Amino acid sequence: LSMDWQLATLMPYLSEAVGGLVSLERLALNNHVLKELPPELADLPALKSLELRSGKLEHVPAWLTDMPALAELNVAYMKAGNEAEAEAIYAALVAKGVTVTR
Repeated sequence: LSMDWQLATLMPYLSEAVGGLVSLERLALNNHVLKELPPELADLPALKSLELRSGKLEHVPAWLTDMPALAELNVAYMKAGNEAEAEAIYAALVAKGVTVTR
C-alpha cells in the first residue's frame, strides 16, 4: 500500500487518517506544511519509505530511529529547525542501515 499526499488541505487530517493504516509501506509528504510529524507515524509497522522533501519541520523526531521497517527516508530540500539534532538522527538511521537522502 502506498500513498502520496501533497496537498496542504489534507494535512490537518493526517494523524487521524494515517494512524490506522498498519499495512502502509510508503508515505510521501513532499512539499508539506507540517511543523512536526504526527506521532502516529511511529505506529506504522510496515512503513518502509517516508518522503519529506521540500518541507520544514521544527524538529526531526527521534522516534524515526525506532521504526522497525523503515528502509528509506528522503529529506532532500527539507529544513529542520534544529539542524544539529536532525543530523544526529539521520546518522543514527544510517547506522541502522536506513538510506537517508538529503
